[in-house]
Amino acid sequence: MGAAEAPDNSEAPIVTQLQSAWASRVLEGAFAPFTCVTRDADHYAKLLFAVYDGDRKLIDAHLTEDQAADRGTLEAVVHGARDKLERDGHRLAEWTFPELARGGEA
Repeated sequence: MGAAEAPDNSEAPIVTQLQSAWASRVLEGAFAPFTCVTRDADHYAKLLFAVYDGDRKLIDAHLTEDQAADRGTLEAVVHGARDKLERDGHRLAEWTFPELARGGEA
């Protein structure tokens, strides 16, 4: 398992691509010490994600384009998935939802 394959971006608007890339980064960082792999599907209409412990898949889910683009929804999905893992006995590293830098902020 490694980085997601580069999708065919030719038919997706750049804003959609950027929203998907940001949502992917959020997801990929949210489940340490486990690995989260993301990939775009249906020309960015869906963002698929799976959380693995080694080769064992712990979570397999997806977000629609609108869900991935909405900070509140994305945050709720991530916290819901983290809560499920914790209920299932998996210990996760502390994590807070990242802020999106705006206009020259680091």
